[in-house]
Amino acid sequence: MAPVANLYSAVHAAWTEGRLENVLERQKQLALLHSNVKKSTEQLIAAIVQELQSSEESAAAELELILENIKYHYDVLDFPATLTKEAAVRKGSSNMDNSVPLGPTLIDANPFVPVASTLIPLAAAVAAGSAVLVLALFGLPILNTELRRIISASLDVEAVAIAPDDSSDTREQLCSMRFEVAVLQNSSHRNDLRNGLFITNPTIRVHSPATGFPAVFVDRSTRDVEAVAKHLYHAVLCAPRHNPFRVPRLCFVDESKAKDLESYLVRAGPASIRRLEVAKDWQSTPQLCKLLQTVFPSLVNKAISHDTFTSVIALEPSDSITVDSIGAVAQSMAMSDRGILLIPISSMDHGIDILNKLNKAGPSEIVYAFGDGKAGLYVGSFVKTLQVCINEVPAWSLGKIKIVLKTIGRTF
Repeated sequence: MAPVANLYSAVHAAWTEGRLENVLERQKQLALLHSNVKKSTEQLIAAIVQELQSSEESAAAELELILENIKYHYDVLDFPATLTKEAAVRKGSSNMDNSVPLGPTLIDANPFVPVASTLIPLAAAVAAGSAVLVLALFGLPILNTELRRIISASLDVEAVAIAPDDSSDTREQLCSMRFEVAVLQNSSHRNDLRNGLFITNPTIRVHSPATGFPAVFVDRSTRDVEAVAKHLYHAVLCAPRHNPFRVPRLCFVDESKAKDLESYLVRAGPASIRRLEVAKDWQSTPQLCKLLQTVFPSLVNKAISHDTFTSVIALEPSDSITVDSIGAVAQSMAMSDRGILLIPISSMDHGIDILNKLNKAGPSEIVYAFGDGKAGLYVGSFVKTLQVCINEVPAWSLGKIKIVLKTIGRTF
Protein backbone atom coordinates (compact mmCIF):
# COMPACT_ATOMS: atom_id res chain seq x y z
CA MET A 1 0.00 0.00 0.00
CA ALA A 2 1.11 3.57 -0.62
CA PRO A 3 2.76 5.45 2.27
CA VAL A 4 0.49 7.90 4.04
CA ALA A 5 2.49 10.85 2.64
CA ASN A 6 1.74 9.73 -0.91
CA LEU A 7 -1.93 9.23 -0.09
CA TYR A 8 -2.15 12.73 1.38
CA SER A 9 -0.47 14.19 -1.72
CA ALA A 10 -3.06 12.49 -3.94
CA VAL A 11 -5.96 13.70 -1.78
CA HIS A 12 -4.58 17.25 -1.67
CA ALA A 13 -4.09 17.24 -5.45
CA ALA A 14 -7.67 16.04 -5.94
CA TRP A 15 -8.89 18.91 -3.78
CA THR A 16 -6.78 21.42 -5.71
CA GLU A 17 -8.07 20.07 -9.03
CA GLY A 18 -11.67 20.26 -7.81
CA ARG A 19 -12.46 16.62 -8.56
CA LEU A 20 -15.58 16.76 -6.38
CA GLU A 21 -16.88 20.15 -7.50
CA ASN A 22 -19.42 18.62 -9.89
CA VAL A 23 -22.72 18.20 -8.03
CA LEU A 24 -23.98 15.43 -10.32
CA GLU A 25 -20.74 13.51 -9.79
CA ARG A 26 -21.19 13.77 -6.02
CA GLN A 27 -24.75 12.48 -6.33
CA LYS A 28 -23.56 9.59 -8.49
CA GLN A 29 -20.91 8.60 -5.96
CA LEU A 30 -23.33 8.78 -3.03
CA ALA A 31 -25.81 6.63 -4.95
CA LEU A 32 -23.07 4.06 -5.58
CA LEU A 33 -22.03 4.16 -1.93
CA HIS A 34 -25.62 3.55 -0.81
CA SER A 35 -26.03 0.71 -3.29
CA ASN A 36 -22.75 -1.00 -2.36
CA VAL A 37 -23.38 -0.75 1.38
CA LYS A 38 -26.83 -2.25 0.85
CA LYS A 39 -25.42 -5.08 -1.29
CA SER A 40 -22.76 -5.79 1.35
CA THR A 41 -25.17 -5.94 4.28
CA GLU A 42 -24.66 -9.63 5.01
CA GLN A 43 -20.87 -9.41 4.86
CA LEU A 44 -20.77 -6.29 7.02
CA ILE A 45 -23.10 -7.74 9.65
CA ALA A 46 -21.03 -10.93 9.80
CA ALA A 47 -17.81 -8.91 10.17
CA ILE A 48 -19.26 -6.66 12.90
CA VAL A 49 -20.53 -9.69 14.83
CA GLN A 50 -17.20 -11.49 14.52
CA GLU A 51 -14.78 -8.66 15.23
CA LEU A 52 -16.81 -6.58 17.71
CA GLN A 53 -18.74 -9.42 19.41
CA SER A 54 -21.89 -7.49 18.59
CA SER A 55 -25.39 -8.89 18.26
CA GLU A 56 -26.80 -9.19 14.74
CA GLU A 57 -29.60 -6.80 15.69
CA SER A 58 -27.12 -4.13 16.77
CA ALA A 59 -25.09 -4.57 13.57
CA ALA A 60 -28.22 -4.35 11.42
CA ALA A 61 -29.32 -1.18 13.23
CA GLU A 62 -25.91 0.39 12.56
CA LEU A 63 -26.19 -0.33 8.83
CA GLU A 64 -29.73 1.04 8.73
CA LEU A 65 -28.46 4.27 10.27
CA ILE A 66 -25.68 4.46 7.68
CA LEU A 67 -28.07 3.98 4.76
CA GLU A 68 -30.45 6.62 6.14
CA ASN A 69 -27.62 9.15 6.36
CA ILE A 70 -26.25 8.46 2.88
CA LYS A 71 -29.75 8.84 1.43
CA TYR A 72 -30.20 12.11 3.33
CA HIS A 73 -27.04 13.58 1.81
CA TYR A 74 -28.06 12.38 -1.65
CA ASP A 75 -31.50 13.98 -1.33
CA VAL A 76 -30.05 17.28 -0.10
CA LEU A 77 -27.87 17.59 -3.23
CA ASP A 78 -30.57 19.15 -5.37
CA PHE A 79 -28.66 20.09 -8.53
CA PRO A 80 -29.94 23.59 -9.43
CA ALA A 81 -30.34 24.70 -5.81
CA THR A 82 -26.85 23.50 -4.88
CA LEU A 83 -25.25 25.28 -7.85
CA THR A 84 -27.03 28.53 -7.01
CA LYS A 85 -26.08 28.33 -3.34
CA GLU A 86 -22.42 27.48 -3.99
CA ALA A 87 -22.12 30.30 -6.53
CA ALA A 88 -23.57 32.73 -3.98
CA VAL A 89 -21.10 31.58 -1.32
CA ARG A 90 -18.18 32.15 -3.69
CA LYS A 91 -19.39 35.73 -4.09
CA GLY A 92 -19.41 36.27 -0.33
CA SER A 93 -22.97 35.39 0.67
CA SER A 94 -23.57 33.60 3.96
CA ASN A 95 -24.67 29.98 4.05
CA MET A 96 -27.01 28.91 6.84
CA ASP A 97 -26.43 25.21 6.09
CA ASN A 98 -22.65 25.58 6.49
CA SER A 99 -22.20 23.36 3.44
CA VAL A 100 -18.94 24.85 2.23
CA PRO A 101 -16.19 22.34 1.36
CA LEU A 102 -13.18 23.57 3.30
CA GLY A 103 -10.46 21.28 2.02
CA PRO A 104 -8.78 17.96 2.80
CA THR A 105 -10.64 16.12 5.56
CA LEU A 106 -9.27 13.53 7.99
CA ILE A 107 -11.57 10.84 9.46
CA ASP A 108 -10.45 8.81 12.48
CA ALA A 109 -13.21 6.30 13.26
CA ASN A 110 -14.65 5.19 16.59
CA PRO A 111 -13.35 1.65 17.27
CA PHE A 112 -16.64 0.68 18.95
CA VAL A 113 -18.76 1.60 15.91
CA PRO A 114 -16.16 1.59 13.12
CA VAL A 115 -18.46 1.21 10.12
CA ALA A 116 -20.89 4.01 10.97
CA SER A 117 -18.17 6.35 12.24
CA THR A 118 -16.32 5.91 8.94
CA LEU A 119 -19.12 5.99 6.38
CA ILE A 120 -21.39 8.64 7.91
CA PRO A 121 -18.81 11.47 8.04
CA LEU A 122 -17.38 10.23 4.74
CA ALA A 123 -20.77 10.62 3.05
CA ALA A 124 -21.11 14.10 4.55
CA ALA A 125 -17.67 15.13 3.29
CA VAL A 126 -18.28 13.81 -0.23
CA ALA A 127 -21.69 15.50 -0.34
CA ALA A 128 -20.05 18.83 0.45
CA GLY A 129 -17.25 18.30 -2.06
CA SER A 130 -14.28 17.67 0.24
CA ALA A 131 -11.42 15.26 -0.47
CA VAL A 132 -10.90 12.75 2.35
CA LEU A 133 -8.23 10.64 4.02
CA VAL A 134 -9.57 7.84 6.25
CA LEU A 135 -7.56 6.06 8.94
CA ALA A 136 -7.89 2.26 8.91
CA LEU A 137 -8.43 0.91 12.43
CA PHE A 138 -5.92 -1.54 13.87
CA GLY A 139 -7.18 -4.99 14.83
CA LEU A 140 -10.21 -5.11 12.52
CA PRO A 141 -8.85 -6.80 9.37
CA ILE A 142 -12.18 -8.10 8.05
CA LEU A 143 -14.02 -4.81 8.49
CA ASN A 144 -11.10 -2.86 7.03
CA THR A 145 -11.14 -5.11 3.96
CA GLU A 146 -14.90 -4.66 3.51
CA LEU A 147 -14.69 -0.88 3.94
CA ARG A 148 -11.82 -0.61 1.46
CA ARG A 149 -13.76 -2.63 -1.08
CA ILE A 150 -16.95 -0.59 -0.68
CA ILE A 151 -15.20 2.80 -0.72
CA SER A 152 -13.01 1.91 -3.71
CA ALA A 153 -16.02 0.66 -5.69
CA SER A 154 -18.13 3.72 -4.88
CA LEU A 155 -16.00 6.85 -4.64
CA ASP A 156 -13.29 8.66 -6.58
CA VAL A 157 -10.11 6.82 -5.53
CA GLU A 158 -8.05 9.97 -6.11
CA ALA A 159 -10.23 12.13 -3.86
CA VAL A 160 -10.86 9.53 -1.13
CA ALA A 161 -7.95 7.52 0.25
CA ILE A 162 -7.59 5.03 3.11
CA ALA A 163 -4.39 5.02 5.15
CA PRO A 164 -2.75 1.60 5.52
CA ASP A 165 -3.02 1.64 9.33
CA ASP A 166 -3.51 3.88 12.35
CA SER A 167 -0.13 3.24 13.98
CA SER A 168 1.61 5.85 16.11
CA ASP A 169 4.02 6.50 13.23
CA THR A 170 1.12 7.12 10.83
CA ARG A 171 -0.57 9.47 13.30
CA GLU A 172 2.69 11.34 13.83
CA GLN A 173 3.05 11.83 10.07
CA LEU A 174 -0.54 13.07 9.80
CA CYS A 175 0.17 15.78 12.36
CA SER A 176 2.62 17.38 9.92
CA MET A 177 0.05 17.49 7.11
CA ARG A 178 -2.43 20.31 6.63
CA PHE A 179 -6.06 19.29 6.96
CA GLU A 180 -8.92 21.79 7.01
CA VAL A 181 -11.36 19.45 8.78
CA ALA A 182 -10.76 16.52 11.14
CA VAL A 183 -13.40 14.12 12.45
CA LEU A 184 -11.66 12.60 15.47
CA GLN A 185 -13.73 9.84 17.07
CA ASN A 186 -11.08 7.58 18.60
CA SER A 187 -10.92 8.83 22.20
CA SER A 188 -7.64 7.01 22.92
CA HIS A 189 -5.73 9.12 20.39
CA ARG A 190 -7.94 12.16 19.94
CA ASN A 191 -6.05 14.67 22.09
CA ASP A 192 -2.58 13.94 20.71
CA LEU A 193 -3.79 13.98 17.11
CA ARG A 194 -5.86 17.13 17.62
CA ASN A 195 -2.95 18.99 19.23
CA GLY A 196 -0.60 18.00 16.39
CA LEU A 197 -3.09 19.03 13.71
CA PHE A 198 -3.64 22.40 15.40
CA ILE A 199 0.10 23.10 15.32
CA THR A 200 0.15 22.58 11.55
CA ASN A 201 -3.14 24.42 10.95
CA PRO A 202 -4.48 26.55 13.83
CA THR A 203 -7.73 27.17 11.91
CA ILE A 204 -8.64 23.50 11.41
CA ARG A 205 -12.21 22.52 12.28
CA VAL A 206 -12.29 19.50 14.60
CA HIS A 207 -15.46 17.46 15.11
CA SER A 208 -15.53 14.93 17.97
CA PRO A 209 -18.34 13.04 19.73
CA ALA A 210 -19.00 13.40 23.45
CA THR A 211 -16.79 11.19 25.61
CA GLY A 212 -18.37 11.55 29.06
CA PHE A 213 -19.62 8.58 31.06
CA PRO A 214 -23.15 7.35 30.30
CA ALA A 215 -25.16 6.67 33.45
CA VAL A 216 -28.50 5.59 34.90
CA PHE A 217 -30.49 7.56 37.49
CA VAL A 218 -33.20 5.86 39.56
CA ASP A 219 -35.25 8.36 41.56
CA ARG A 220 -37.13 7.68 44.78
CA SER A 221 -40.37 8.37 42.88
CA THR A 222 -39.85 5.16 40.85
CA ARG A 223 -42.84 2.88 41.43
CA ASP A 224 -41.89 -0.30 39.58
CA VAL A 225 -38.31 -1.09 40.55
CA GLU A 226 -38.62 -4.58 39.06
CA ALA A 227 -39.33 -3.08 35.63
CA VAL A 228 -36.22 -0.91 35.97
CA ALA A 229 -34.18 -4.02 36.83
CA LYS A 230 -35.45 -5.77 33.70
CA HIS A 231 -34.45 -2.80 31.55
CA LEU A 232 -30.96 -2.76 33.05
CA TYR A 233 -30.57 -6.52 32.81
CA HIS A 234 -31.27 -6.67 29.09
CA ALA A 235 -29.59 -3.39 28.15
CA VAL A 236 -26.50 -3.43 30.38
CA LEU A 237 -25.78 -6.96 31.59
CA CYS A 238 -26.77 -8.40 28.20
CA ALA A 239 -25.54 -5.42 26.15
CA PRO A 240 -25.63 -6.02 22.37
CA ARG A 241 -22.06 -4.71 22.00
CA HIS A 242 -19.28 -3.15 24.03
CA ASN A 243 -19.44 0.65 23.84
CA PRO A 244 -18.24 2.58 26.91
CA PHE A 245 -19.82 5.81 25.66
CA ARG A 246 -23.33 4.36 25.20
CA VAL A 247 -23.73 1.40 27.58
CA PRO A 248 -24.08 2.71 31.16
CA ARG A 249 -22.06 0.95 33.86
CA LEU A 250 -22.75 3.53 36.59
CA CYS A 251 -26.22 3.49 38.16
CA PHE A 252 -27.05 6.25 40.65
CA VAL A 253 -29.99 4.94 42.66
CA ASP A 254 -31.81 6.62 45.53
CA GLU A 255 -30.91 5.01 48.86
CA SER A 256 -34.55 4.07 49.45
CA LYS A 257 -34.61 1.99 46.24
CA ALA A 258 -31.05 0.63 46.23
CA LYS A 259 -31.65 -2.69 48.01
CA ASP A 260 -34.77 -3.47 45.99
CA LEU A 261 -32.98 -2.76 42.71
CA GLU A 262 -30.04 -4.94 43.72
CA SER A 263 -32.36 -7.79 44.70
CA TYR A 264 -34.34 -7.68 41.45
CA LEU A 265 -31.19 -7.41 39.33
CA VAL A 266 -29.49 -10.37 40.99
CA ARG A 267 -32.54 -12.53 40.31
CA ALA A 268 -33.17 -11.22 36.78
CA GLY A 269 -31.28 -13.96 34.93
CA PRO A 270 -28.02 -15.85 34.44
CA ALA A 271 -26.12 -12.77 33.23
CA SER A 272 -26.45 -11.28 36.73
CA ILE A 273 -24.26 -13.96 38.30
CA ARG A 274 -21.62 -14.14 35.59
CA ARG A 275 -18.13 -13.08 36.53
CA LEU A 276 -17.21 -9.47 35.95
CA GLU A 277 -14.86 -9.13 32.98
CA VAL A 278 -12.80 -6.22 31.74
CA ALA A 279 -12.29 -5.35 28.08
CA LYS A 280 -9.06 -6.54 26.49
CA ASP A 281 -6.01 -4.29 26.65
CA TRP A 282 -7.40 -2.23 29.52
CA GLN A 283 -6.49 -3.94 32.78
CA SER A 284 -6.95 -7.36 34.33
CA THR A 285 -10.13 -8.31 36.16
CA PRO A 286 -8.19 -9.01 39.40
CA GLN A 287 -6.79 -5.46 39.23
CA LEU A 288 -10.31 -4.03 39.00
CA CYS A 289 -11.47 -6.26 41.87
CA LYS A 290 -8.61 -5.08 44.07
CA LEU A 291 -9.28 -1.44 43.15
CA LEU A 292 -12.98 -1.73 44.05
CA GLN A 293 -12.19 -3.33 47.41
CA THR A 294 -9.57 -0.69 48.18
CA VAL A 295 -11.87 2.24 47.44
CA PHE A 296 -15.07 0.75 48.91
CA PRO A 297 -14.57 -1.28 52.13
CA SER A 298 -18.10 -2.72 51.97
CA LEU A 299 -17.05 -4.75 48.92
CA VAL A 300 -14.28 -6.66 50.72
CA ASN A 301 -16.65 -9.48 51.65
CA LYS A 302 -18.75 -9.36 48.47
CA ALA A 303 -16.24 -10.78 46.00
CA ILE A 304 -17.07 -14.30 44.77
CA SER A 305 -13.34 -15.09 44.85
CA HIS A 306 -10.16 -13.21 45.62
CA ASP A 307 -9.98 -11.85 42.09
CA THR A 308 -13.47 -11.02 40.82
CA PHE A 309 -17.09 -10.05 41.49
CA THR A 310 -20.36 -10.99 39.92
CA SER A 311 -21.74 -8.59 37.32
CA VAL A 312 -23.96 -6.73 39.82
CA ILE A 313 -21.81 -4.73 42.25
CA ALA A 314 -23.76 -2.82 44.91
CA LEU A 315 -22.18 -0.18 47.13
CA GLU A 316 -23.51 0.63 50.59
CA PRO A 317 -24.58 4.03 51.95
CA SER A 318 -21.73 3.67 54.46
CA ASP A 319 -19.20 3.82 51.61
CA SER A 320 -17.72 7.13 50.58
CA ILE A 321 -19.90 8.21 47.65
CA THR A 322 -17.94 11.16 46.29
CA VAL A 323 -16.57 12.27 42.96
CA ASP A 324 -13.11 11.10 44.04
CA SER A 325 -14.19 7.59 45.04
CA ILE A 326 -16.48 7.04 42.04
CA GLY A 327 -13.92 8.65 39.75
CA ALA A 328 -11.29 6.17 40.90
CA VAL A 329 -13.25 3.24 39.43
CA ALA A 330 -15.48 4.87 36.78
CA GLN A 331 -13.14 4.36 33.82
CA SER A 332 -12.44 0.74 34.77
CA MET A 333 -16.16 0.01 35.08
CA ALA A 334 -16.86 1.73 31.76
CA MET A 335 -14.34 -0.58 30.07
CA SER A 336 -15.86 -3.74 31.53
CA ASP A 337 -17.53 -6.08 29.05
CA ARG A 338 -20.27 -6.80 31.56
CA GLY A 339 -21.23 -5.39 34.92
CA ILE A 340 -22.99 -2.52 36.60
CA LEU A 341 -22.08 -0.50 39.70
CA LEU A 342 -25.09 0.43 41.87
CA ILE A 343 -24.29 3.69 43.65
CA PRO A 344 -26.68 4.73 46.47
CA ILE A 345 -27.28 8.48 46.56
CA SER A 346 -29.07 10.68 49.07
CA SER A 347 -30.74 12.75 46.34
CA MET A 348 -30.75 13.25 42.59
CA ASP A 349 -28.59 16.34 43.08
CA HIS A 350 -25.99 14.13 44.78
CA GLY A 351 -25.70 11.86 41.73
CA ILE A 352 -25.94 14.69 39.19
CA ASP A 353 -23.13 16.58 40.92
CA ILE A 354 -20.86 13.51 40.85
CA LEU A 355 -21.53 12.74 37.17
CA ASN A 356 -21.09 16.34 36.05
CA LYS A 357 -17.74 16.56 37.83
CA LEU A 358 -16.65 13.24 36.31
CA ASN A 359 -17.60 14.65 32.90
CA LYS A 360 -15.88 18.01 33.34
CA ALA A 361 -13.99 17.50 30.06
CA GLY A 362 -17.20 17.00 28.07
CA PRO A 363 -20.80 15.78 28.29
CA SER A 364 -22.14 12.24 28.19
CA GLU A 365 -23.55 10.99 24.92
CA ILE A 366 -26.57 9.65 26.78
CA VAL A 367 -28.07 9.13 30.25
CA TYR A 368 -31.14 7.18 31.35
CA ALA A 369 -33.55 8.41 34.03
CA PHE A 370 -36.21 6.40 35.86
CA GLY A 371 -38.91 7.99 38.01
CA ASP A 372 -41.93 10.20 37.55
CA GLY A 373 -41.98 12.76 34.79
CA LYS A 374 -40.50 15.50 36.95
CA ALA A 375 -37.48 13.36 37.85
CA GLY A 376 -36.68 12.68 34.21
CA LEU A 377 -37.00 16.34 33.27
CA TYR A 378 -34.82 17.31 36.22
CA VAL A 379 -32.04 14.98 35.10
CA GLY A 380 -32.33 16.22 31.53
CA SER A 381 -32.11 19.83 32.67
CA PHE A 382 -29.05 19.57 34.90
CA VAL A 383 -26.89 16.67 33.67
CA LYS A 384 -24.27 17.47 31.03
CA THR A 385 -25.47 15.15 28.28
CA LEU A 386 -26.57 15.14 24.64
CA GLN A 387 -29.50 12.76 25.09
CA VAL A 388 -31.81 11.63 27.89
CA CYS A 389 -34.03 8.56 27.77
CA ILE A 390 -36.80 8.57 30.37
CA ASN A 391 -38.18 5.33 31.86
CA GLU A 392 -36.70 3.07 29.19
CA VAL A 393 -33.42 1.94 27.65
CA PRO A 394 -34.24 1.68 23.92
CA ALA A 395 -32.17 -0.89 22.03
CA TRP A 396 -31.12 1.76 19.48
CA SER A 397 -29.57 3.90 22.22
CA LEU A 398 -26.84 1.40 23.11
CA GLY A 399 -24.89 1.28 19.88
CA LYS A 400 -25.70 4.29 17.74
CA ILE A 401 -23.75 7.46 17.54
CA LYS A 402 -25.91 10.51 18.12
CA ILE A 403 -26.60 11.86 14.65
CA VAL A 404 -28.29 15.19 13.98
CA LEU A 405 -28.74 15.12 10.23
CA LYS A 406 -28.84 18.86 9.73
CA THR A 407 -25.58 19.53 11.52
CA ILE A 408 -23.51 16.46 10.71
CA GLY A 409 -24.75 16.23 7.17
CA ARG A 410 -23.19 19.30 5.60
CA THR A 411 -20.58 20.73 7.96
CA PHE A 412 -17.54 20.02 5.84
